[in-house]
Amino acid sequence: MVSQSDLQTNEVAVFDRGLKSRAFFQQCQEQHKLFITRAKEDLRYVLLEEHRLPAPDSNEPLSIQLDAQVQLFASGHKVQPITLRLIRVMDPKGKILIFITNIPSHDLTPLQVAALYRKRWDIEVLFRFLKQEMNLKHLVCNDANAIAVVLYCTLIAASMILIFKKKTSSSPSKLLKSSLSMN
Repeated sequence: MVSQSDLQTNEVAVFDRGLKSRAFFQQCQEQHKLFITRAKEDLRYVLLEEHRLPAPDSNEPLSIQLDAQVQLFASGHKVQPITLRLIRVMDPKGKILIFITNIPSHDLTPLQVAALYRKRWDIEVLFRFLKQEMNLKHLVCNDANAIAVVLYCTLIAASMILIFKKKTSSSPSKLLKSSLSMN
C-alpha cells in the first residue's frame, strides 16, 4: 500500500484519485515522499502562485491549462496548511485532467508529471490483461516468493502467446481447440 511504502530518495509514488486523503498528502510532505495523483475536476483549492507555462508544442497532444502552487481545502471551509502543485491539462478530446503533486516545478515540467501518471495507467492495463486474459484473478498464498513465481510464470506464458500470435495467423485458443478436438 502506498501509505505504508518505504520510498527512497528520488522515487515517486504515483497513485489513483481513490487515495485523496489530505492527511496522507500532508504525511507525504512531512516525510519528504514525492507523489503524483489525479484529482477530480471539482477539487476545491486556494490559488497561491501560478508558474509560467512552457510554449505550446504542436507535437504534444496535451494542452497545459494551469501549473500552480495551491492549498487544498481539507473539509468544509478549512484550508490545508501545506502547499502542493496543481497541474491542469486538456487531452485531445477536450477532457480536463487535474494532477496534484509535491514535486517542484523546477524538477519536472507539467508534461513530465502527466507522462509519469500515464505510465501508472500502463501498469493498470497490464494487470487488467493478466487478470482477464491470463486468468490471474486470485493468488493462493501470501508468500512473496510464491507470488513472484506465479507472476513470472504468467508473464512468460503471456509472452509466449504473444509471440505465437505474431508468428501465426490463427489465435492460440482456436489452434488449441482444433488440436484437442476429437475428430
